[in-house]
Amino acid sequence: MFIETWFVIEVVSSIFQKGKIEVSEPIFQEFNKFLETLDLDVAFTTFLKQPKKKIISGNSSENGNDITVYIKTTDIYKKLGFTDEGNWGGGYRNTEIIKEKWKELAKKYGYDISYYDYIAHVFVCDFQKFYLYRLLMNSKAEAEQYIKKKKWRITPEFMFGSSEPPCYRIIYENEKDYEWAKRNGCFDEITKFINNMLTKNDFLNMFTKGLVGVEYYHADMKLNLHGMSRED
Repeated sequence: MFIETWFVIEVVSSIFQKGKIEVSEPIFQEFNKFLETLDLDVAFTTFLKQPKKKIISGNSSENGNDITVYIKTTDIYKKLGFTDEGNWGGGYRNTEIIKEKWKELAKKYGYDISYYDYIAHVFVCDFQKFYLYRLLMNSKAEAEQYIKKKKWRITPEFMFGSSEPPCYRIIYENEKDYEWAKRNGCFDEITKFINNMLTKNDFLNMFTKGLVGVEYYHADMKLNLHGMSRED
């Protein structure tokens, strides 16, 4: 799909709104089929059109049109040998082949030369990681309502989502409250509900138990609550 921002959260959010991954443009349908011949198990790909220019900041870096390939699952992403750098340096052996194929297809489908004259990067990213983060954030209010309705004598002070790793961080006011909740089975009950909730809300069937963590803390642990509250 053609995009106007590099931030994938917006792309994943649109997938959640539609309830499916939609690849409607013929150029991407053919491009994705080609990528499969390179053993890339693709969820979808994006193309970000940007002006061609050089940016010098310490080290030279290039700016221009970017292709991003989203691999379906974390396991496949790792088996293919990619890291969190996402092929930023272009070290993936098929990077130039992918650029050339895009240029060929852009010409075939009649796109302006600005869509293929200069491809700066071919990024390769883990779609499942982004998807799980959006799934847990979209479901967070449901989990908070469940905890509220339980009317336990002691309930958490905060519940934050995190993308790295994908998890909920549930925080009690102090160690005494934390130990009470743990002793009375609240941790187990909350974790069970969250796993069932995420399974129910997962329309792409990508979630299994353990892929989204549920972590418990108390404020006496000297946590960085400001950092956690950013939920990034």
